[in-house]
Amino acid sequence: IRGLWGGSAGGDPVVAWIERSFDDGSYTLQWNWRGELRTAARAASEPLVRFVQGASEPHVVLARPGREGWSLAIVDWSGNERNAPPRAPQWSLRGLDAIEVDGLVQLAWLEGTNDVLLGRLQSTWTAWRATWPAEAAAPTATFPVGAARWSGVGDVVRLANRVDGVHLAWPRSDGRLVVTDAQGTDRDLGNGYLLGATARGWLWFDEDVVWERAMVDPARAVLRLPAAPEQVAFAADGAQVALAWSSGRYLGGLEVWGVGNAEPYT
Repeated sequence: IRGLWGGSAGGDPVVAWIERSFDDGSYTLQWNWRGELRTAARAASEPLVRFVQGASEPHVVLARPGREGWSLAIVDWSGNERNAPPRAPQWSLRGLDAIEVDGLVQLAWLEGTNDVLLGRLQSTWTAWRATWPAEAAAPTATFPVGAARWSGVGDVVRLANRVDGVHLAWPRSDGRLVVTDAQGTDRDLGNGYLLGATARGWLWFDEDVVWERAMVDPARAVLRLPAAPEQVAFAADGAQVALAWSSGRYLGGLEVWGVGNAEPYT
């Protein structure tokens, strides 16, 4: 097992995971919904995986590396796969997200590279958005949002459906997290690493502090973690939010923590 993802579709939970073959090294994406197990996709290299939010049936968006460049694909529960043309071969894709609103899938991702030149890190990343209609074989509109940052697994983009349209939160190249609304206006969140959207606004963490900001209010610290997280998973369902993370221990080993707002955290 190389990855595990959870989501919902049609009001029911859906789970997906990647299995790697010991025989030929290939990767198989499996998923389970309403008690039925199916194979979603197979790949020679490990793909990036993200459930499409808001879909009535499970859909997953994949980003796969290839000789001609990284390519995006959408796979539905029936096994139908739509593939976009490869991206520029010199860039990698990271931090993927997708959401469906009124039959239109909107995608976002980070695209770029980290190179070492004369002993110094040269980082070039851009946040991108795309729209992919339900009947289209490939995205009908793809455009850059701005110069971005990718320094590790904590740097992602996240989409959220708001009253005025779909908003995008992403890490700017100067390290600040920003939200770009449906009209293209940027609003500052703060420093750190993005978790995702809540009913009120956005959550992110900076070292061992979790922050929240509703766009009409200043940012506020909502939780201090026992230790700075190494890996983080976040989920929200209406007013309910949950966070799970792992942290290394000083004496060795790994601890896994979880917290939600359904019960008081002490």
